[in-house]
Amino acid sequence: MSPQHTITESPAVNDSFSPFNIHFYRKYFQLNTGDFLSQCAAAFNPIGKLSDAQINSTGDLYGPVWITATIVWCLFFSNTLSDILNVYMTGNDVNQNYTGLLLKAINLLYGYILLAPLLFVTVTRFVYRIPQVICYSRLVSIYGYANVIWGPASLFAVFRGVLPEHPKLSMILKWVVILLGGIFSGLNISTKIYQYLKNVAFVEDQKSILLLVSGVIFLHLWFTIVVKIVFFGELQ
Repeated sequence: MSPQHTITESPAVNDSFSPFNIHFYRKYFQLNTGDFLSQCAAAFNPIGKLSDAQINSTGDLYGPVWITATIVWCLFFSNTLSDILNVYMTGNDVNQNYTGLLLKAINLLYGYILLAPLLFVTVTRFVYRIPQVICYSRLVSIYGYANVIWGPASLFAVFRGVLPEHPKLSMILKWVVILLGGIFSGLNISTKIYQYLKNVAFVEDQKSILLLVSGVIFLHLWFTIVVKIVFFGELQ
């Protein structure tokens, strides 16, 4: 009798776990309204301490996507309405490419919350040889929610349109908006990342932690400067 050969089939790979499958990202958008609003509210406290659940969370993408879309709208709306008020007050036409401004807003804000976390993950993993301080999706979530402060801050800029005869007041208002949005969001991002770095047992070098956090702050400073130039004119 010839021996029987048993053929063992390897388990099929679930395509839903592949990043090339749209179902892979479903878990990052499963967020109820209560959790979304609570995370938005928490973003207004830039020095809040992260809980163990937050430290171990993979984050969500629902918040960053919608918050960033809202910030794009707020910055675009504040600029266009300010120009309309300026034209009404002075009678002078404003030469502004609003389509270009909208595209710049989309590229700048979405580019920042996607590329800045990617840069941080790359530096920590390949330069500092740290396996994984924080997952990429969680970083995107931190950056996205931190920028929520730009919404109310940018709406204050609408009042520039009623100050055509008061350039100094208009300039002060611009800088208040920039400093409010830049400082609060930057402090939010840097303090949360610092907590992650301190939480990881194998990151014992305080100098490395400070260098990484300084890099995060430096990059956010450049982002804030670009926001100032794109939406509120040159640095003056």
